[in-house]
Amino acid sequence: MAGNGMLYPILGFASCMAFIYMSFGDLKLSRFPRERGLSFVERNGTHFFLDGKPLYVNGWNSYWLMSHSVEENTRPKVSAMLQAGARMGLTVCRTWAFNDGGYNALQISPGQFDERVFKALDYVIAETRQHGVRLLLSFVNNLQPYGGKTQYVDWVWKEGIGLSSSNDSFFYDPSIRKYFKNYVLNFDASYRRNIRVKVGTKPLRLRIAEALNTNVATRSHKVGLSCGSTNTKVATPGHRDRQQEQRLKNLER
Repeated sequence: MAGNGMLYPILGFASCMAFIYMSFGDLKLSRFPRERGLSFVERNGTHFFLDGKPLYVNGWNSYWLMSHSVEENTRPKVSAMLQAGARMGLTVCRTWAFNDGGYNALQISPGQFDERVFKALDYVIAETRQHGVRLLLSFVNNLQPYGGKTQYVDWVWKEGIGLSSSNDSFFYDPSIRKYFKNYVLNFDASYRRNIRVKVGTKPLRLRIAEALNTNVATRSHKVGLSCGSTNTKVATPGHRDRQQEQRLKNLER
C-alpha cells in the first residue's frame, strides 16, 4: 500500500497532461512553426545549383505577400497562396520587400520604417520556409502602387532637391540614388540587429529590381549597393568592401 502513495499522484499528473494535450495540442507555442532546413542556392557561371545539382527555377509572382501579412485577418491568404504554389511544384516566389509612403508602408518616409511591416515580412519569410519555397525579394518597381520609383521622385521633388519630376530621374538623380541606397542599407541593418527571423544569402549580383535572393537560413545577410552601378551586391561579411563596411557602421551610430 505504501508503494501506491506515489502512484496516484503520478497517475493524476499524467491524466491532467493528457487532458491539456487533447484540449490544446493543436495550438502553436511560438509565433512561427519550427523552420525547415534549406540549403543555399549557388551559382556556377550562368547556372544555379542546389546541393551540387542543377536547379531550374520554377516560380511565380505574388507581390502582395508582405502587405497581406500586416493584419492577422489577411494572413491566411498568404499561407494558402504559398501552400498552393508548393503543391504545384513551384520553388521560388518573387514578392515585394518594399511599400513606400502609402497605406501600411514599410518605408513611411525616406529612412523611416514601420516595425509592424518588418514583422509582416518576417512572417512571409517564415511561411515560405515552411513550404520549402525560396524568395526573390524586390526593393523597388516601375509602377505607382506601393510607391516604387514614383514615390522616390515625388519625395525629392517636393523637398526641392530633385533634378526632374520625371520618373526616369530615379536612375540618375543623386538625391534619389542616396535615398534608395539608404533604404537598402537600413533594410540590411534591421535584419542584422534583429533575431526575429534568420535570413541568408550567398555572394551574388542581381539587378536592383530583383535585388535580393534569400533562402531563410542564417539571419545575417549583407547587402551593399555598388556606387555608380545598376546592380546590388549581396555578399557575406568577408566580401564587403571597406567603403560599404563604413556605411553600415554609420547606420548603427
